[in-house]
Amino acid sequence: MHRTSVLKESAPPQPSHERHRPDKTLLYRIIDRYYPEFRSYMAEQGRSLPYHLQKEFDEYLKCGRIAGYWMFGQATGSH
Repeated sequence: MHRTSVLKESAPPQPSHERHRPDKTLLYRIIDRYYPEFRSYMAEQGRSLPYHLQKEFDEYLKCGRIAGYWMFGQATGSH
């Protein structure tokens, strides 16, 4: 076998990317199911979570939803 034919036959491995799927985790499903209800409950009590926590929960939930994850062909970010 010639050296050049060996090099042509062995191509470098192609990197693969698998999308992060937080919506498939138990934590995501729990937050998705109970967080909106919890926010409503807190509002009825005249209370709310600090803004930075609300933002984290909202962004985490958005991360698992394709509609929120992709905007104009670009990822909006995820955790």
